[in-house]
Amino acid sequence: MTLSVKQEFEQGRIKHFLFKSKLRAILLGAAIDESPVLSEHECPFGQWMQDFLLGACASFKELRQLETIHTDLHREARRVVKLHHAGAEETALKGLDEIDKMADQIVELLDRLEQKLQE
Repeated sequence: MTLSVKQEFEQGRIKHFLFKSKLRAILLGAAIDESPVLSEHECPFGQWMQDFLLGACASFKELRQLETIHTDLHREARRVVKLHHAGAEETALKGLDEIDKMADQIVELLDRLEQKLQE
């Protein structure tokens, strides 16, 4: 089954929101697999970028921006999870503010890429 551009981007957004939910769960003490949160390569959103966006949006500058922010997002996630594991839960939770800013940038870039593909 071939998905429409709208459906593809909806899947991408869902995978991105799952990242945020899993990170929050880790910081609140849930015992879950941390690897998709810590590694941009094991992240379902990162895999979706590789599988769909690289082919569909290779010529768009927003894709490069998205890749950079996605990498930075995981770098920050690794930092706050490390703080959490070291017992600095309050500091780790404060790190979510920066992650939320980057996550919002990702959504904005996805919106722009989707718009370009639909033009």
